[in-house]
Amino acid sequence: MSLQNLQNKKTNYFYIDESGSVNNNSKVFIHGCIKTDSPLAITTALTELKQQLLDSLYYEDFATRIKEEGFHATENNMDMRADFYKLLPILNYRSYFVIINKDTEYFKKLKSEKEEHEIFSLTLKKLLLDRIEKNKGDKNIFIFETIQISKKSLENILKELFESLDKTYDCEYKIVGKEEENMGVVDYLNFIFNHILTDEKPMKRMFQNFELVAPKIAVIYLLNNNVYLSRKKQKHYKINIENLLNEFGGKSG
Repeated sequence: MSLQNLQNKKTNYFYIDESGSVNNNSKVFIHGCIKTDSPLAITTALTELKQQLLDSLYYEDFATRIKEEGFHATENNMDMRADFYKLLPILNYRSYFVIINKDTEYFKKLKSEKEEHEIFSLTLKKLLLDRIEKNKGDKNIFIFETIQISKKSLENILKELFESLDKTYDCEYKIVGKEEENMGVVDYLNFIFNHILTDEKPMKRMFQNFELVAPKIAVIYLLNNNVYLSRKKQKHYKINIENLLNEFGGKSG
């Protein structure tokens, strides 16, 4: 590749996180990611939001927790979540999700045939391979939050995945801890899906949060039903609450 092409190459950043677990009792397993070409702008916006919270008397009793925990939806209080969700629609990113309904026969069969790390790898490939192919002319950097997986480390799972790619793809990856601010965006988006799909009485506010971020969602793949919801599809497969709930609880084989 010429020096000019290298200089003109766009760089995309993908932040990947999961919600639920393959092996626990949750009803859902989600692999989500965001794609952005302006990660520093997102970091700046989140850093400024955190400082606003720390400077606010309203959050004075939570200051230590905010510093230690950062933006993690399951750990943050409801008011803090509200402030974060107000920011999500105006940040520069597109999001993608692979979701499995663990109450289906599809998942039960999958679980009987595969180890945790194999199912984790399967959903990760479903999430990322299309992203890599559609951005094959760019440099693509993938950032993962560290996680413990039985019988195979995340490092080895990622090494196998990225070493299997065609060498013409310009990809790199790294594993980070909870200190990575931008991972909070994926975490909060995953939290919306997890709440809507698993809570017996979902909060109306969460449905409203979904509607706020829906324009930022490019694809939702319901793996147990082999159905893609997309902004570009026809009525029954467009991204909206009704289609999400119908397809999540749809065919189980």
